[in-house]
Amino acid sequence: MDDSLDVGHAPLTRLAALACAALACGGGTVVNSVDISTAVDAISEGDAGAPDAPLDGALPDESEIPDGIVLAPPCPAGQTLCTAGCCPLVTLASGVQPTKVLVDAQSVFFLDAALAVRSVPLAPGAVSTIFTITNDACSHIEDFALGPSMVYLTMRCKLAGTPIPGKVLMVNKSGGGAQTILSNTVAQPEGIASDGQSIFWMDTYLVGTLDFAGLDGTGIGQILDFTHYQHGPITAASTGVYWITFAGDIHGVKGSGGSLRTVASGDSATVLASDASFVYWSGSGGAIRRAAPDGTMRSTLTSVGRPSSGIAVDARFVYVSDTAGARVLRVNLDGTGLTVLADGSGVFTAPTSLAVDDTSVYFCATGTVLRAPK
Repeated sequence: MDDSLDVGHAPLTRLAALACAALACGGGTVVNSVDISTAVDAISEGDAGAPDAPLDGALPDESEIPDGIVLAPPCPAGQTLCTAGCCPLVTLASGVQPTKVLVDAQSVFFLDAALAVRSVPLAPGAVSTIFTITNDACSHIEDFALGPSMVYLTMRCKLAGTPIPGKVLMVNKSGGGAQTILSNTVAQPEGIASDGQSIFWMDTYLVGTLDFAGLDGTGIGQILDFTHYQHGPITAASTGVYWITFAGDIHGVKGSGGSLRTVASGDSATVLASDASFVYWSGSGGAIRRAAPDGTMRSTLTSVGRPSSGIAVDARFVYVSDTAGARVLRVNLDGTGLTVLADGSGVFTAPTSLAVDDTSVYFCATGTVLRAPK
């Protein structure tokens, strides 16, 4: 945790360790501000409040915090940890039904009720509609992805036997008419992602394929033809394209070619993200894990104890949404310092999809899209 959050010149994580020493807490305990205050008082009195705790005011190393300890935020509900200490959450959009959020240098984009892709400036400002489904009682937007100047989206019909083609479309980020990349009555495109050079999508018709195209929508090709059903989510990075199978395993392939790789299996993965070095995921048990693109160097970073509905990664942290607990949490890339970044108590409920940039974390919650400054 940032040193700017020191309490009495002692890092908060180490104070939490001292509080744990006094409370004999175990995995899953939430160390709150009252416990921290008790620890601070113990330091000033030269007594940690436990027989085996240090008596000279020395603090235990943060490695002494038991696995699963979650540091409750030193900020009130409706605020978030940031470099200034505590910063207010910012509501970017309300009265919407967001299910996925992405961000670029100017705007936040979100999928609204599977019927529209909308955007709002980072400033924030007025919500704009990039694309919406009209005069079509069958199709739904399955997923969307961002390129440098375009929004890419997949659509398919959810009524069995209805001969409405599945589509892959692209729309300028400023809006305007949609351009068709693919339209086929036997296509059932679902997850879509971009690595900044190409776009990739999973077509689940029959056994399914992994397909790709250039950012201009041309050069459509097939990377893999699966022998068993696949589905999203899907993510792409410089190291390859990765997706979650129907069985909850994570598979991958290098860019627009190469052989199928198993990154992880047996975890019942539900959400995933990737960067230039690792693939990150969380599953039904709440553990946050990572592995190298070839499946080696697998490790469990931490666990939030229940399923997450969103995950994102930056150069310092992995972020997850604790949907049932109405919290957004972060953990260091080495698995230490699991911390509540934003507590939704009385402010937001059911956070899901996450996105990050250099300054903030963006997330969907019931009826809202929110920004939490870092």
